[in-house]
Amino acid sequence: MKRLAINIFCAAAALILSAACQKQPDVFQRDTDAISVDCNAQSITHYVLVSGHWTLETDEDWLSFTPAEGDGDGVLFQSYLINIAYNKGEAREGVYYLCHNGQRASVIVSQGECNFKYGKVSIEGNFVRDEASTARVLVAYSGASGEESISYSAVLSGVGAAGLSIPDGTYSSLTPGSGNISIPIEGTPTAEGDFSVEIKLDGKSVGSASATVAAPAVVIETTVLAKWTFAEASNADKKAELTAAYPSWASDKYLDAFEGKGRLSIYEPEGKTLAKVTGCSFADGHLYFKGMQQDDAVLFTVPCTLSAGSAVTFKGCMGGAGSSAAYYLAEYSLDGSTWTECPGATTSTFYAMTFNWHCKTEDNITDCNNGNFNVTFTPGAVTDKLYVRLRVPANLRMNHTETTQAINTSPASSRFKGELSLVASEAGGESGFSGIPCGWNFYALGMDAAAAQTSDYAKNWFNNLESSAYVPATMGDNSGAKFESVFVSGTCAGRTLNPSMQAKGLLPGDYWLATIPVTGLAAGTKLDIEVACGGAGGSVGYYIMEYSADAFTWTEVPGAVEATRGTDTFKTHLWNTPSSISMAGYTNTRKSYDKATDDTHQIYQIEAPAIESGNLYFRLVVLKYRATPDSTAEVSAGWTDIKGFEVTVAK
Repeated sequence: MKRLAINIFCAAAALILSAACQKQPDVFQRDTDAISVDCNAQSITHYVLVSGHWTLETDEDWLSFTPAEGDGDGVLFQSYLINIAYNKGEAREGVYYLCHNGQRASVIVSQGECNFKYGKVSIEGNFVRDEASTARVLVAYSGASGEESISYSAVLSGVGAAGLSIPDGTYSSLTPGSGNISIPIEGTPTAEGDFSVEIKLDGKSVGSASATVAAPAVVIETTVLAKWTFAEASNADKKAELTAAYPSWASDKYLDAFEGKGRLSIYEPEGKTLAKVTGCSFADGHLYFKGMQQDDAVLFTVPCTLSAGSAVTFKGCMGGAGSSAAYYLAEYSLDGSTWTECPGATTSTFYAMTFNWHCKTEDNITDCNNGNFNVTFTPGAVTDKLYVRLRVPANLRMNHTETTQAINTSPASSRFKGELSLVASEAGGESGFSGIPCGWNFYALGMDAAAAQTSDYAKNWFNNLESSAYVPATMGDNSGAKFESVFVSGTCAGRTLNPSMQAKGLLPGDYWLATIPVTGLAAGTKLDIEVACGGAGGSVGYYIMEYSADAFTWTEVPGAVEATRGTDTFKTHLWNTPSSISMAGYTNTRKSYDKATDDTHQIYQIEAPAIESGNLYFRLVVLKYRATPDSTAEVSAGWTDIKGFEVTVAK
């Protein structure tokens, strides 16, 4: 056994020694003999398999390598980069060599000619008469090395070119590859209208572009008409400060504005038999008064002059004791005797009392998070004084119950906390006009379906199938504005406020129509249109929006997007989404509306036509396909919703 093992060992050793004495084959492989590239600068990865040391060599100054040499094991491939410089001229060809162990393998590199080209000429930016230009002409290019230097000149023509210029210059900031040559348009346009710009680069025309100088937008000037500031939480120091500074409140029951011009006072109707308002003080640092009964009011008299299109925002925070008045209604007047209810009131019914209100008081003196009111109205032209009041609309106490409902007959306290203000946003300048802002949005009024259906808004709409049915504006002070459905294809099968404006029966070609009376609307005034929709799965899925000054000639609102159903591609402004329609499997937001989160909410902008005195019309025209996601079926006559439609001056 020992002799056999020794013999096997000796045989194995002999084999190993024999293999070691044999010469190993040399490995030298590469992945290509030639490459072809375009004119751009670039780096290309190649591979080599070498047993031993290798190097890269070339006489071409436009070729280099990373790394230029290495050591291989003959088993694993190694990579290197061929760095090719930008080709500024004609096509060219070069060669480099991969060298190893006395061997020299060539690789041919072919590079295409320079492909630097100019593309589209366009204008970036807007032009407004009498506003300095910040716009630029853009000339697209491709195939650049980044080393070019290009001279430019321009010719401007057309009415709108007055006041604008492009001085001759040189552009040397090209980036390698593609980009835009950017040429500033200088000056301030002095005339409204169209103009064109022809661009010459290195003396040769490369194209032209056109633009329009628009009229100045409406100037919005915000003015604090009157403001008072009281403590938010209970504050003894604030109470002492106010008591010392404003004795007229305790003695004569009036308080002049802390900022702006205005007087706050208590109004009580003639013939009042209950106790008079007493206890006017600055309790807890708040404006404190006791004894308000139904039809009593806090009256604000504000000397001011406002243009017809100005909007006034009236806001504050009201608190009170449990037996004091629970609700207040905001009203305004231009003469102090004829009163108009401010928009946005909520309708409530308690114990056979139905009334409107803007402010619900809260028994809370720790902060201003409860009892807030925020009302915006458009009073029309004010030439002397504006009167605003918060009137108690119902004999209902704050802590009302089925057995105790009426306001306490003995004095009970009410109070203003925090900031109380009237602020005007005035449409000034040459483009001042009236009629806008205007809109329809029951969600903004805090209404549910029941409240909307019992409101004054429903009188000409709810279940009224006549063509004269309409909804008055809920936003702004434009009593002539109305929103209606105009049916062309068939008969209306129903209308309701839910609280969206809903109609049943719209088919392709039918439309919703908004009619907004305006005066003094200057051409080019920028208006924002905010809109949101909903609908049953088989009803309207898409709308196109248009506007007109005469309801005869219609212009498509800019900003429509492309939609596709099946093989059909079309433009649309408004479309239902899976979450906005009533279908199983989708979250139904059809009967709720928050602009910040609603996925059907859209904002578009137009430059208005000139209307000295007349109507601005908008229509939402029904397109072919129904709301059901991905369905190619046409609209069926189901319920469709407009959740909000608002027109405001663009900020």
